[in-house]
Amino acid sequence: MAVARNCKMLLHTLCVVVRGIIWLFEYAAHNLKQQMAQLILNVPIMLLENPDAPPEVKQLGFDCLGSLAHLPDFLPELYVNYDCCPASPECLLERTMQALHKGVFPVDGKIGGPHSSALHAMVATLASSLQRVKDSPVGCQEFNTRMVEARRSKLEQRAAASVFNTSPTKGLEQLPSLWPLDSSKAATFLHQNKFIHKKALGEFFGSRSKISIPEQARETALDGQPPPDFSKQTLQAFIRSFEWACTPFDRALRELLHSFRLPGEAQMIDRIMEAFAAWYHECNPSAFASPDTGYTLAFSLMMLNTDLHNASIKKKMTCAGFIKNNRGIGTGGADLEDEFLSELFDSILKNEIRMVSEQLPEDLGAFEWEQLVQKNSDRYLLRDAGVWGHHAEKLVFGSTWSGLSLIHI
Repeated sequence: MAVARNCKMLLHTLCVVVRGIIWLFEYAAHNLKQQMAQLILNVPIMLLENPDAPPEVKQLGFDCLGSLAHLPDFLPELYVNYDCCPASPECLLERTMQALHKGVFPVDGKIGGPHSSALHAMVATLASSLQRVKDSPVGCQEFNTRMVEARRSKLEQRAAASVFNTSPTKGLEQLPSLWPLDSSKAATFLHQNKFIHKKALGEFFGSRSKISIPEQARETALDGQPPPDFSKQTLQAFIRSFEWACTPFDRALRELLHSFRLPGEAQMIDRIMEAFAAWYHECNPSAFASPDTGYTLAFSLMMLNTDLHNASIKKKMTCAGFIKNNRGIGTGGADLEDEFLSELFDSILKNEIRMVSEQLPEDLGAFEWEQLVQKNSDRYLLRDAGVWGHHAEKLVFGSTWSGLSLIHI
């Protein structure tokens, strides 16, 4: 009885969430671009891709996508704002059609409730797509062409990132478009490619990587091989892309650690903190007398962050203890101002520096929420764009015809 009651409560909760997603997409999606992506990924698509989800839950996921597909602008807005947007790490229309296509094929040869709901959802996507093709304005060909090019560029970035995430050096070697390769060009690629895993990026920055010129790029490699420690130069160029003039020291450190995952080895962390302190000092020459002070203070803040927010550490550091630990770290053994160190202590105490992960954290701190809000500044292309290119038709029609063939079984 308890299990059945809990299952009903779960389904009721999911139903409420699904209704909320449908309402948000219809009325507020243009203000919630990143949040809508997370909602669609973490509710209907996650329910369908989970092999252990019970049939009732999967059916709810299909019903959700079917209801969304009935909205005349759902499919094209997914395609334009996510599948064709280089700033979005997901291809939501592609994922949606893959989930529906997989769902219509019954495992035991019998079509039950979830499979029937998947078929209904596919019919809804087909009807919506045909209506979109019929209503597409004549003058949107230029816009369609731009979207196809954006989609092509995004798929290239995804393929390159897939190699980089496995072997960073091979990932750079196998991109002839980056050659002749220099640290600035590589840093721009790594900063803009949203498919690169933050852990792989941190390990690349922390290691000594030797790059070899691929055969297909030798003609453009005018100046020979890259330097032996190419990853260090790329790290420096990557960090120099941050605008830290007049930025508080702890905020600059948060921004850096939010861009990639810090590796675990002390030697790797050392070279990253050295590059961070050098650029921060160049942006704020009056903050410290030398980069060495920022280097030492950055390590001190990370140790303080661990001390204050690690549950296994019972005796927490006090503000007075933090100030004492940082006596004499200025140039020539000078002390930093107590007020400045107290402000840093309070900032870390109230807002933990979180080591970034590939997944969205369960609870967002003030800094993480601010970063998420800033991502919503990406332009959301609205429904009046009238776009529906050949690739979008292929995504929808290809999966739909294959899935609807089951009707003849």
